Amino acid sequence: MRKVLIILAIIGISLNSSADIPPLHFSIGYTFARSPLSDFNEFIGLYNENPQKLNNYVFTNGFDKMHWLTGIYFEGGFKMKKAEFEINFTRKFNHTFAYYDPANNPTYFRIDIGIGVATIETAILFPTEYENFTLSPGIGLGFLTRNYYYWQDQLLQTKPKRTDMVSYQKSNSVSLDPMLQFSYRPFENLPFDLTARLAYQMMFTRMPLKNLYYNKGYWTPAESEEKSVSCGNLSLTVAVRYNLKSLKLKTPEEKVTPPLFMLEQMISGNVKDAQTGNSIDAVVTLYADGKPVSTTISTNGAYSASIKNGSVYTIETKAFGYKTKTETITAITNEGRFQYDIQLEKIEIGKSIQLENILFEKASAVLLPESFTELDKLYKFLLISPEVVIEIAGHTSSDGDEKYNQRLSQDRANSIAKYLIDKGISSEQIIAKGYGESRPIADNDTEEGRKQNRRVEFKILKI
Repeated sequence: MRKVLIILAIIGISLNSSADIPPLHFSIGYTFARSPLSDFNEFIGLYNENPQKLNNYVFTNGFDKMHWLTGIYFEGGFKMKKAEFEINFTRKFNHTFAYYDPANNPTYFRIDIGIGVATIETAILFPTEYENFTLSPGIGLGFLTRNYYYWQDQLLQTKPKRTDMVSYQKSNSVSLDPMLQFSYRPFENLPFDLTARLAYQMMFTRMPLKNLYYNKGYWTPAESEEKSVSCGNLSLTVAVRYNLKSLKLKTPEEKVTPPLFMLEQMISGNVKDAQTGNSIDAVVTLYADGKPVSTTISTNGAYSASIKNGSVYTIETKAFGYKTKTETITAITNEGRFQYDIQLEKIEIGKSIQLENILFEKASAVLLPESFTELDKLYKFLLISPEVVIEIAGHTSSDGDEKYNQRLSQDRANSIAKYLIDKGISSEQIIAKGYGESRPIADNDTEEGRKQNRRVEFKILKI
């Protein structure tokens, strides 16, 4: 617990001094590390080949070789702009033992040896989000202590794992740790992630193993001087991460007395269907002296813009499927906000409106993705206007066979109707009809004219 508190304290010092605390995160998990312990395992192999060298005992059960270090993982950090900064702590450990027990001899003798690595690491990661998944490459700088543990037991004890082993040799180092972290959020409404981190711990120094000679006698002094381990490793860490959104600290606020007459204020309101009262997504543009000064798109009907008190504005409102509305207003208020609601009338029955940027694959009724933006506007219009019935009309130029053009225009109108119905619009609101080349709006003798004739229109049949 003390180590966790130290980590959190360092994170707190790292935060900037402003009143805004960036998003924090905390993780707890477990790490599995494949560690190169070749010289250590060489000693184990030598002992198992000739166990009687150990105090003249012949051990029934020899040492097992070690390749993995495992242990706990704690992490805390914060996100700032496009990077995540963190500090983490890992404690990895493994041990092996041999014991003398011929024919269940009551004079029990056992030896335990082990390797442990404790690391405090600072790291920076660069996350890229893909819906519920996040991929974060990064680099860390580790400060670590490696320990060689040794323990003898001449009493009758048979614990399979010891946690009270004494460090017989210690070595400090620094490591450079490239890493790649994968995060998954299983529940959209809960601030928890499941993370898996792959990292490689590159040690700057190695830990000598010469004490193995003095205790075991399997190497000559000269050989033992050359034996060492890095304890650098390829590790996989799995963890549960808790994400805390950014916080705003409360600071004393100065009381400001507003002036009696404010030169700058806001205009706001709601754009709605005049018949049904449904909210409409619309483009609201303010003009002063004939020049546009502000354009905003309403969200669920609500809009707002900055204006000057007492000024005269022309306000123009446009929405898909509705008549454009233009009015002149004078904004006068001492309350800082001018409320102005807008009601729009649907386009009159029978008027054809051309759908822009409706594109198909060549000589096909397959819609291209570029068409979806315009079709989604039509979808929203029909969604808030369930009483409206429209006709989708497909048109072609005079290129090609007349019967082919007629069939192609019908197929394209059907394709648009299907797109809207698949999104949830009732089939009773849509009539698809192809007119082929029978209703040109431009000269078919020019390429520009033919391009204009290849179009899709809609018109309201019933309100």
